[in-house]
Amino acid sequence: MKKKWIVAVASVLVVMVIAGLLSIRGNKELADSMPQPAPWPTPTSSVNFQTPPAQVFTFMCELSDQYKPTTFYSACADGYAGIGKIVWTSWGASGASGYGYRFANPCNPDCASDSSRYTNKVFLKLDTPIQMGKKVYLTTLHSVVAMGDGGMPGDPIWDDWDLGYDFRMMQY
Repeated sequence: MKKKWIVAVASVLVVMVIAGLLSIRGNKELADSMPQPAPWPTPTSSVNFQTPPAQVFTFMCELSDQYKPTTFYSACADGYAGIGKIVWTSWGASGASGYGYRFANPCNPDCASDSSRYTNKVFLKLDTPIQMGKKVYLTTLHSVVAMGDGGMPGDPIWDDWDLGYDFRMMQY
């Protein structure tokens, strides 16, 4: 009786392992079939770091030519969440820095009314410049939550955000 039970359990485990392997293979095929963002449109390999600040931009959702944006939406479709009230303390072709505040709309009483609540102060850095024509685009946003006193953490762990992702997805 005990031997039959062990054989039954072993058979079930073998079936589960095979199903898991097939699932992994299926997910890889599914992931491979998902659209990937287009490459950057004709960037040059070198950046003109003498580009005037007025010709330095970034992206917000699928929109390019964002000059010193005061808001970044992490939920582009409905503006539900992101970083707002941004103040830039530096802005140039080599990068930018500033601070802002995370926000989210709790949809109370409903999502259509702007009942966004601002929470944590965050420090921001923009970098990874690319040159497209005469314009420079800063493509990566880094953010870190401020300490309780509002200051920069001593050893910050930055969150990274590819700001050009949605822009490149819309290039298809």
